[in-house]
Amino acid sequence: MTRKEKLTDDSQKTKLDLSFLVLSEIVFDTKHQLALLKYLVVCGPHCVHGATLIMENVDGKWTANARRPCAQFIGD
Repeated sequence: MTRKEKLTDDSQKTKLDLSFLVLSEIVFDTKHQLALLKYLVVCGPHCVHGATLIMENVDGKWTANARRPCAQFIGD
């Protein structure tokens, strides 16, 4: 295998191994006590999961622990 072929093979592997996080715009209620956020995690060609979260401002800190996700999915 030549050096050029090896570089091409390595760059193709990198493209397939890419992982990324996609976040939506955050939407607040009028009192800024609740926030809606969608996220999507792509961790490979057959690994995708995400959710729509409602977050709550509790004592000045944003948390998703107090509420369950509105929607959640795991794909392959």
